[in-house]
Amino acid sequence: MSYTVFSLLRVRRFLPLFLTQFFGALNDSLFKNAVFILITYSLASEASAEQWVTLGGALFILPSFLFSATAGHIADRFDKSTVARYSKCLECIIMILAAIGFCYHNFYLLLLALFLIGAQAAFFGPMKYAILPEHLYKNELIPGTALIEASTFLAILIGTLLGGLFIGIPHGAEVVSLLILLVAILGLGTSFAIPKTTVPQVSTPLSWNVIQETIKVICYALQQPRIYFTIMGISWFWLVGATFLMLLALFTKEILHADSTVVTLFLSLFSVGIGIGSYVCTSLQKGRIDTNSVPWAVMGVTVFIVDLFFASSMGTDKSGALLHFTAFFHTFAHWRISLDFLCIAICSGIYVVPLYTLLQTQSEPAHRARVIAANNIFNALFMVLSSVASMLLLGLGLSVLHLFLLLGIVNAIVALILKFKL
Repeated sequence: MSYTVFSLLRVRRFLPLFLTQFFGALNDSLFKNAVFILITYSLASEASAEQWVTLGGALFILPSFLFSATAGHIADRFDKSTVARYSKCLECIIMILAAIGFCYHNFYLLLLALFLIGAQAAFFGPMKYAILPEHLYKNELIPGTALIEASTFLAILIGTLLGGLFIGIPHGAEVVSLLILLVAILGLGTSFAIPKTTVPQVSTPLSWNVIQETIKVICYALQQPRIYFTIMGISWFWLVGATFLMLLALFTKEILHADSTVVTLFLSLFSVGIGIGSYVCTSLQKGRIDTNSVPWAVMGVTVFIVDLFFASSMGTDKSGALLHFTAFFHTFAHWRISLDFLCIAICSGIYVVPLYTLLQTQSEPAHRARVIAANNIFNALFMVLSSVASMLLLGLGLSVLHLFLLLGIVNAIVALILKFKL
């Protein structure tokens, strides 16, 4: 076990890619959170700030719809390590633009940079998973994918914390500008150490018509039943995660009467839990690539969501100031809620890693990156669906707690579907 997991971090077949994607996820999260906080606290009108933040979030995710298919086709046609290096060069240029936006507090420039960094991530994404089967042995794919997944969530957490911490200090915009440039340069440097890959013979010509390319990759995925249900399973993971992350602050403040430090605590538990679940998955799989554990892990998510509902329904004293995390653990119910969040994340890690690995191995080498691209498109679609459905249900009077319960019930149905379709 020690060889297949931690020794991967000592070999050139894996470590440069691992570091490159870690720095990329860290920079995306750091930059995005710093922009949103700067906008929120710089605008006098709360409604205006909310509109700008919503626009920024949409601009960041829009490139996943527009460019993922083309990015997948490029990764299938060319050496993937070269694609990674060009992608990281683009990131450095975008971060220079973002630094100018920070220093001059130019929101239009920052929103443009958000769109561009979303586009850069869309071009890097298909390569990240499609390259693994070319550099790792078959029994290393599960631990390799687990390390990528765990480090991604850890990078998102660290980036979120750093972005929030530094943008609020004196000369914070300048500090954040230096940080994003430094991280981008580190990512570019590690990308040059990624080994080259073989270039498969791709018969279909590359088209820059993004709509046409998107339709092609989606149709290809729909024609492969196991690939299709694997993509649906991964996309459901992102829908559940996006729902929790979107409503976490509201849940913490309105239901638990706690402050932002408790939100940070829950985010930390979620990231750590994904990491633990990813590692547990490598122990359960023992180098095999199968989905036997997936339905049980999905059902585990439901069990802990339902327990979260009942634990949170016990009532909280809402008199006085919002609870700081140091006072949050004075009641057993809050320990139980924290454990539920951790276990939801652990089950999610066990659930999603085999699906990503299956996606890599079930697709043909000549189409692998485009299959990953199709997955990224559906992931983005499901996250948007999460936002729209949550807003509609909350607007109809459903509470955050009952929305979580509804999510847990639907999640159980998804577990049954995956049991019979994978």
